[in-house]
Amino acid sequence: MRTDTVEPASQVPPPPHRGGPPVGYGGFWIRVGASVIDFLIVSLFAWPFRALWRAVIPDPFLWGPVRASGVAVLVLWWAYYVITTATSGGTLGKLAVGLRVTGDDFRRPDWATVFFREVVGRVIVTATFGLGFLWAAFDPRKQGWHDKIADTVVLRRVHLAPGAADPWAEDRGEGRHRSSG
Repeated sequence: MRTDTVEPASQVPPPPHRGGPPVGYGGFWIRVGASVIDFLIVSLFAWPFRALWRAVIPDPFLWGPVRASGVAVLVLWWAYYVITTATSGGTLGKLAVGLRVTGDDFRRPDWATVFFREVVGRVIVTATFGLGFLWAAFDPRKQGWHDKIADTVVLRRVHLAPGAADPWAEDRGEGRHRSSG
């Protein structure tokens, strides 16, 4: 269980500057923009997938208005978030706007951390009607609840001059997941 407290914005450590372009925390609105891009990308595949599913096999209601194809699309949606974040540091939407997900130690998160953030964390945040996403607008490190429970932060590139060293080009070594203390 984490026992640290929220630091005032003036005391929040900046992300590391490893000789490349400076980075900052990814704020609420740029993350909303990335989410819109991700929604459009996933929708390009989800709508035809559901139409094909319904044309080929039965699509029964599982509970209430939820159909089997809807559950399959949700699983594919989560797979998109987990796979792209674990392998590239962010979804295609995040990458398009210059954001990357890192551990709170600014290293690449491992698969378990990414799964915990993208599936478990987002279920909790969604169950609170998005309050956990909105939290990033007011948090000094711009963390949503799903970031806080998975010990991750979202970083943004401030600028990238031609020929500048890229801080994301670091070794793809093992990340870590702090499941205790």
